[in-house]
Amino acid sequence: MISEYYTFVKKKSLLQERNIVITDIDDVNFMNEWIVNAADTAMKKGVCYAGHCIPMHKYVYDTNGKRVITHVLKVEHLEEEFRDLMKRYKLSSSVTLEDAHMRKEGVLGVEDLSPKAIEKINEWGKLDFDYFGYEMRNPYYDETSKKNEEKSTVSDTTAVAANSKKNGPDVVDDTSAPFPQNERGLHKLEFVHIAKTGGTSIELAGKSRIYPYDTFSAFAFYSLSSYICFRDQFQTASQVGIAWGICKFEEYWSWETRCKPILPFREHIKIQQFDAWKCAQKAWPWHCPPHNYESQQGVNKFEGVDTFTVVRNPYNLMISEYYYLFQKKPHLVKDLVENMNDGELNDPKFMNKWIVDAANRAIKDGHCYYAHCIPQHKFAYVDGNRFIDHVLKMENLDDEFSALMERYQLPVKLMHANKTPMKGVSGTKLGVEDLSEEAIMKINEWAGPDFEYFGYEKLDPSSKAKKSRQ
Repeated sequence: MISEYYTFVKKKSLLQERNIVITDIDDVNFMNEWIVNAADTAMKKGVCYAGHCIPMHKYVYDTNGKRVITHVLKVEHLEEEFRDLMKRYKLSSSVTLEDAHMRKEGVLGVEDLSPKAIEKINEWGKLDFDYFGYEMRNPYYDETSKKNEEKSTVSDTTAVAANSKKNGPDVVDDTSAPFPQNERGLHKLEFVHIAKTGGTSIELAGKSRIYPYDTFSAFAFYSLSSYICFRDQFQTASQVGIAWGICKFEEYWSWETRCKPILPFREHIKIQQFDAWKCAQKAWPWHCPPHNYESQQGVNKFEGVDTFTVVRNPYNLMISEYYYLFQKKPHLVKDLVENMNDGELNDPKFMNKWIVDAANRAIKDGHCYYAHCIPQHKFAYVDGNRFIDHVLKMENLDDEFSALMERYQLPVKLMHANKTPMKGVSGTKLGVEDLSEEAIMKINEWAGPDFEYFGYEKLDPSSKAKKSRQ
């Protein structure tokens, strides 16, 4: 949107047409006012001016959320990604990248955006953030305060990290780190996160990945001293300095960690880049089966360290996926949500239809949406051989997780976060007994070896049919 601003103010014909007089194109107040108005106009009319400010997802995804563009490159890594693409299609000798429009247009940047401008951009580009993996900024978290806090963090950790030195997106090995990582950024025990099995409760608590003040207080996790004061109350992995799952990875717009609670330990953490952990299927790196990373296709990415994962009953898993999508990610099923009647979310016919469709998509494409509905055995078995050291069950997660942490002497407690309520909790009424014969049959087909490998009972669809007739 900043680029759109500079493009606009440098077109004299557009300024004259709108009777706009600008004495300084780098006026921060004018830029923010323009962005707010442009975002509003684009949301109402589809464009802000002459085909500009159209949300990016409209070029890539159809109205049903299906991607129609084969290759999506990011301007942040454009030279490398474009070169690789041309090489793939054997066009590298005849096509080169012209960078005339890639240079910074003016002196203003993201740090100059006002809270109102950030809020409007978040609203205008909501699906772009989700589809393309960019992190939304909190409009009311002041960047100046953030820089001051980060400086304070460095000061607070000087004694602990005296021998540690930051070197770009990585850090040198540091024996003073509370929970060291090897050269590949792996701890001695690593977590393999299957979607909707309680993984967020293990990695971090609640919304602390994005807005640090949501967890306890704005300062609570920005110094080691404050961490020590509150560690008995907040002990998810990220809050004790363990980078599991999503907390292992960088933000798209910087090489900083995606998990704010881990900032006190930043000098010790080897933040991983997305390119090195790119999944061969449509999945975030932290939801990718260990043998399915592009850089090491067919090889366990966590080879050499111990691993654990959490599984759950496939029927409950699919029902959880249903409620999670409609309650937490309604923009991904916008058309369905807009046409839903009151109470239809808890209509068994509606749920069963979605589950059948989702299972069919997962059988065909490997997932139903963004790494969700990947069969659980793909995270733990290859050719019938288990490669995950510890498989915990969500049904007994509190006890099994505590025992595992005690075995590895890790001070991590389980905190329930990102939880999708199940039957009996406000907003949800449906359970396994509400599954139709077709839904049970389709889940059985989709889950496959999950029942045998993890000891869950497979339901007989014909028994459901008999009960229905009775």
